[in-house]
Amino acid sequence: MSHFIFGSKGEVTSADEITKKGILLVHVQGNSTLTLTPSQPLTSGGVEYGFVGRAGNDTMDQGQNSWYIVNDYVDMPSNPGGEPIDGGAGKPADPAEPEGPGESEKPTQPQEPAKPIDKSGQYSPEVGAYLANHVLGNIMFELKYHDRQYLPEYEGVWMHAKASFGKYRTDLGSALESKVDYYTIHLGKDLLDKQEYNAGVMIAYGYSDGNTKNHARGFKADHSSHGFALGLYGTYNFDEHSYLDAWAQYVFMRNSIDYKDQNNKYNSRGIIASIEAGHAFDLSETLKLQPQAQITYMGVKADDYTDNRGTKVTTNRGNVQLRLGARLFNERAWFDGQVTPYAEFNYIHNTKPFEVSLEKTNLTNASVAGNKNLYQLELGAKTELENNWTISGGVSFTKGKDKYRDTRIKLDLRYEF
Repeated sequence: MSHFIFGSKGEVTSADEITKKGILLVHVQGNSTLTLTPSQPLTSGGVEYGFVGRAGNDTMDQGQNSWYIVNDYVDMPSNPGGEPIDGGAGKPADPAEPEGPGESEKPTQPQEPAKPIDKSGQYSPEVGAYLANHVLGNIMFELKYHDRQYLPEYEGVWMHAKASFGKYRTDLGSALESKVDYYTIHLGKDLLDKQEYNAGVMIAYGYSDGNTKNHARGFKADHSSHGFALGLYGTYNFDEHSYLDAWAQYVFMRNSIDYKDQNNKYNSRGIIASIEAGHAFDLSETLKLQPQAQITYMGVKADDYTDNRGTKVTTNRGNVQLRLGARLFNERAWFDGQVTPYAEFNYIHNTKPFEVSLEKTNLTNASVAGNKNLYQLELGAKTELENNWTISGGVSFTKGKDKYRDTRIKLDLRYEF
C-alpha cells in the first residue's frame, strides 16, 4: 500500500510517487463515515498536500472508503470552471441520441485546445515569502547618484529616506502573490571634497514586512526582515551636471518567516556595488536633459538554512542590474528660482533572476515573475535653501510583466558646512 509518514508538526517527511488519484493513506472495508482533516497544512519542499476521500481503491468517485493524499493540482479537472467531464465524477455520460439521416456526414466542429492547468495552487506560500526576503536584501539599499544630493565644492552630510510598496507573482503561476513593503534610511558624510571629485562613507538601516498568499487555497505566510548596510562612495565631476559615480556596500539582514505555528529565522549577507555615469545637455537656458547609465551588482545571499520542518532553503546571488535613463529638469523654474522640478524615465534590466530553492523529498525552485525588464517613471523637485540645506523629494512607479509593480516615495536632505 502506498503511504505517507507524518512528523509531529504536520509536515510530510517521506512520500511515494503522486499518481493521478493521489497516494492511498487509509482504505475502509464496507460502509464508512470516516472523515480525515489535517490539523494544519502538510508541507514538503515547498509543496502543500491535503486529504481527499474516494468511494474505493479503483475509482475516482467521491466517497469515504479510501482516503488519499494529494497536492492541489492533482485533483483539478482538466476543464476547471466548465461542465463535468463525461457526466461528472460518479455519473454516467448521457447516452448518445440516434443519428438522423445524413447526420453522420455533417462536418465535425473543431474543438478549442484545452487550457493548461495552473499548478501553482500546490505550492506553499512560504516559497514566496523566502523569495521576497531574498529580493529585498538585494534591492532595498540601492542608490542613484542624485539620491545623495551632492553639490561640487561643498563638504557636508546627507540623508536619503525611501519607502517602497510593491506586489509581484512568482514564476510558478498566478496562485502565489507577494506583497512587499520596505523602508530604508541612509546617512552619509563626505570625507574628501575637491572641485572635481569627492568621497565619503555611509551607513544605512532597512526594515521590510509583507506576506505571500496562495489564492487557490487561502493560505498566507508572513515575511519580514531588518538589517544594515555599511559603504563607501566616490564621485568624479566633469562639470556641474556631468559625473562618474561609484559606491559599494556590505549588507547584513535578519529575516523571519511566519506560517501557521512555524517561525523560521535566518540571516542574509553580501555585497552590492554600483558604477554610474551621467551627462547633461542644454535644451534651453534652464531646461536640461541628462542621460544616465548605471550598472549594479547584487550579491546578497541567504545563509544555507534548514527550516523547522527539515526543508533546506538556498538562494542565489550575482544579478547584474542595468539601468538606462534620462532626467529632464528645469533649473530654478518655480517659486522665484528656489525650486527645480524634474522628471526621470528609466529602463531597468535584470540579467539574472532572483531565485530560491526549497528541497526535502522534492525540490521547488522559484523566481520573481515579470521583473526581467522594468519601466520606471519618477517625478519630483529639489530646492536649495539659504541656510545651507538642500531638500529633494520624489515619487516613482515601476511596472513589469505579470502584474509586477512597485511604488516608491523618497526624501533627500543635505547640509553643507
